[in-house]
Amino acid sequence: MPTDKQCAAVHGHRGARGRRPENTLAAVEFALDCGADGVEVDLCITADDAVVVHHDLRLNPDTTRDARGRRPAERIPIRALQLAQLREYDVGRARPGGATALRFAKQTAVDGARIPLLEELVDLMAQRGRDVTLNLELKSDPREPELTPPAEHYATRVADELARLRPSGPLFLQSFDWALMAHVRPATRARDVACKIGLTCPRPFGAAELDAARAHAGAAEVFSCDHRGLTEALLQRARGMDLEVCAWTANAAADIARLAAWGVDAITTDYPDRARKILRGENAGDSSD
Repeated sequence: MPTDKQCAAVHGHRGARGRRPENTLAAVEFALDCGADGVEVDLCITADDAVVVHHDLRLNPDTTRDARGRRPAERIPIRALQLAQLREYDVGRARPGGATALRFAKQTAVDGARIPLLEELVDLMAQRGRDVTLNLELKSDPREPELTPPAEHYATRVADELARLRPSGPLFLQSFDWALMAHVRPATRARDVACKIGLTCPRPFGAAELDAARAHAGAAEVFSCDHRGLTEALLQRARGMDLEVCAWTANAAADIARLAAWGVDAITTDYPDRARKILRGENAGDSSD
């Protein structure tokens, strides 16, 4: 449990997206170095079924360069690329003047960063000797099923990797695709992989979504929601249903302090260093970025 004045756990969003290129090992290292209680990263599956850490189901030209330093002209699906092909891309520097660079002006580039395997992430965390929560979001879009494996296969592939790798810290698996998570529960149980199941919910949401989350996917333990839609009343309703609440993506000092005061279980943030200071009651410095 955190020892800060407020008990909310801090999870670095996509590692630490505000400070290092998202979903890279460098971003995870930053989160670990600043004392994050967990690291939130995203999972995709390649054409040859490798489990990789990446947010978009397609390559994003705003954050991706090929071996010659060019931005890809097309948003190539991750599922269409073999792992060896995917590893040719550099995801360590945002396009100058692009949306990512403008939004995260203080992000430090890491030239040469590659899209990591889940295995590399687990190895890094083991090397650092910190049993922090590994918060894994399985990316899926039911509107474009060709971008991911079939749900049962997807769940099985992730569960197989986790059973093989056996991360030492707590595991939390979540997705916006609730139907996918219904397959994750039995897949992890069958492989003796202990984890909490979270159902991710955008806003707007209310009591009906909480009720559905509690009943879905073999009784999920965590309601993972956009912090801008969360109210203290909804949080208390979740508590009465034995649901933990993970709120994302809170970056402003006032939002982080408010969520912690309400008693959320975890706050996912692009700036885990800032959130850690805020929860300790320290001056977090510049909060404009």
